[in-house]
Amino acid sequence: MRLSNDLREFLESLNSRGIDYVIVGAHSLAFHGRPRYTGDLDILVRATPENAAKLVDLLNHFGFADVAFKESDFTKP
Repeated sequence: MRLSNDLREFLESLNSRGIDYVIVGAHSLAFHGRPRYTGDLDILVRATPENAAKLVDLLNHFGFADVAFKESDFTKP
């Protein structure tokens, strides 16, 4: 499975920061032998306050500071 440099860097950053997540969607299907490439990456992040804080920090570092994500964006339904 090939990932763009941006997607690879994002996943590496999730891992290095200890963010709990799973890959879902087309990339998950491809890994399990049912390729359906869409060009995006769908992830599901565990909705805990600690995980949300790490994710907000990562998104800010990754260039999304202008969006002004808050921890509650990732912990409240």
